[in-house]
Amino acid sequence: MPAHPKYAFLRLMRQNREERPREEEPGRQLWSFANYPVINVSWYDTVAYCRWLSEKLQLPIRLPAEWEWQWAAVGSTQQDYPWGEWNEQRANSREAGIGRTVAVGLYPLGRRPPREDVLVDDMAGNVWEWCLNEHEVPENCQLSGSEARVLRGGSYSFYPHFVRASVRNYYLPDDRSYHRGFRVLCSSPIEPQIADAAER
Repeated sequence: MPAHPKYAFLRLMRQNREERPREEEPGRQLWSFANYPVINVSWYDTVAYCRWLSEKLQLPIRLPAEWEWQWAAVGSTQQDYPWGEWNEQRANSREAGIGRTVAVGLYPLGRRPPREDVLVDDMAGNVWEWCLNEHEVPENCQLSGSEARVLRGGSYSFYPHFVRASVRNYYLPDDRSYHRGFRVLCSSPIEPQIADAAER
């Protein structure tokens, strides 16, 4: 019986990874203008950046877990897109015809309707965004290992079906692409203090 296509794809990714030398630094940045998303970074690169930024700001910075990403995108609405039904004027997808990333916020109509706790841009299209958790075991958010990690949001080169909030993509954590970037989350600095106090 043939292997499931998903597992065949993972095997092919691992084989390709073994055949090419591992780059020690993030890849070349195309379209690196002010307020553009950082692209061509691996999941490991994004975790390292979050650690660096956490230390610099003395705040708990990390990638969002995919359920946090999902909540920021559509909340409890279960909509396909942050704004509701598909509209090509609200996201940088293949239909836009731009063929590359654009500045964050260039599609203000694509924002999720504002609430007091969430106001974010480009949750659909522009770049796939790395999430903290593993694809196969979503509750696993450990920072070690080589299992495929989740990507959400779609990118400029994908059709609308693939930029829906419910779509889960995945790649190995050392893989880089011009279609992939990331978003950071600043956890409440109070939460760890509450947890520490509760353990005492």
